[in-house]
Amino acid sequence: MGYRAFVIEDDHALADVLRRRLIRAGHSVTIAKHQREAYRLLDEQQFDFVLLDLRLPTHKNDMDPNTEVGFAILDHIRKRFSQDELPVIVMKAYEETSQTAVRALKASANDYIQKPFEDSPVSLDDKLAGITRHIAAAKKPSTTTAA
Repeated sequence: MGYRAFVIEDDHALADVLRRRLIRAGHSVTIAKHQREAYRLLDEQQFDFVLLDLRLPTHKNDMDPNTEVGFAILDHIRKRFSQDELPVIVMKAYEETSQTAVRALKASANDYIQKPFEDSPVSLDDKLAGITRHIAAAKKPSTTTAA
């Protein structure tokens, strides 16, 4: 079963690689390249999970992307959706510290992956499989009954 993936990534080549991998896995994909576009799409569409680059520009012509933009988007998502309602995998660059990943998890990201993905200890495919299992479990109706 495919899900609606929202990729927030300003690197065109990486966004295209993610799009192709997600489509091949059976998901539909929407891509935002900056903060304003991400907010607009979050207001207009529904998604099942998010892949969020932390280092992003605020708008189309912003030439100075920074990590705080990604954290602002994560905060915006968490004000509207729980971790079960809209899981988020944060993508952090290799040069960012492990403290960045810890900060993202404390800010209620469901998981993180290191870029480039080839250097990550857990593969992107494994992360995506984990998030789809999480979504399926969260959408399953409760089987408990009142006594």
